[in-house]
Amino acid sequence: MVLLGDANADGTVDGTDLNTVLSNYNQTTGMNWWTGDFNQDGSVDGTDLNYVLSNYNQHATPVAAAVPEPSTIVLAVAGLAALLAYAWRKTKVKRNSFRFVWTRFGMDTLGRQLNCRPNEPK
Repeated sequence: MVLLGDANADGTVDGTDLNTVLSNYNQTTGMNWWTGDFNQDGSVDGTDLNYVLSNYNQHATPVAAAVPEPSTIVLAVAGLAALLAYAWRKTKVKRNSFRFVWTRFGMDTLGRQLNCRPNEPK
């Protein structure tokens, strides 16, 4: 964040910024932020000098970037693991029930006829 009156955008309104405004005071051609025209009206005047004086020795506070919290990442990983475990369990139950049905009718998992039924002694 840049303060009004900080002509060189170093984060502090100091003597360098005051000198910039005073050296370009009452000039109207080619003026911009770097030459002391902080309100962008095309001239360096009393309003721009007032910005420097009102923010003199002030420091700009840095803006923090938004970073996701580690707990969000942990929660997402835990949810994915639970979803995968659920899907794996569902397919395991289906495989076991399929195997049970086939062996009940005297077939193995490939559909071949078994020699004896599982309930009968060998």
